[in-house]
Amino acid sequence: MKSLKRLFLFSIAIAGLLWVFGFFTPDPKIIITRQLRKLTELASFTSSEPSFQRFGKVKQMGKLFSEDVIIVADYAELENHTLKGRDELMQAMMAAKPFGSGLSVEFIDINIELGSEKKSALVDVTLKGRFGGDTELIAQELSITFKRIKGEWLITRAETVHTLKP
Repeated sequence: MKSLKRLFLFSIAIAGLLWVFGFFTPDPKIIITRQLRKLTELASFTSSEPSFQRFGKVKQMGKLFSEDVIIVADYAELENHTLKGRDELMQAMMAAKPFGSGLSVEFIDINIELGSEKKSALVDVTLKGRFGGDTELIAQELSITFKRIKGEWLITRAETVHTLKP
């Protein structure tokens, strides 16, 4: 009876340790989803939002990207754009934010595929957005690569994906 009681207490202790370990080291997919949610919150703004607040958001957004990030925007109807590095990306975001009448963005259909060692992830996602008072919805498929760098999950590459239209 005594050994059964010890086994039971030992099992409870192990379960507690596993719970604590799981609590303090969340699943990378949860962290990546939080990063994407934070990115959409920071990228969205209203026309009445003060410029200094917009610039603060851009600075916070920069922390979600690696220093050597590559952004590739390839649209059939527009000239292709490639941004290389966090500094160039932040300059582009700073230049774009003050001229808008507002922007609302959201990521939907998030599909996260972790690398074999859980140090990288490929995320396929749909960006849904709307400018200011426009009623037209913007939808764009994206492929985003995350890597774990110095303990942080950062975006290292993002590119548009061409979808087939019937």
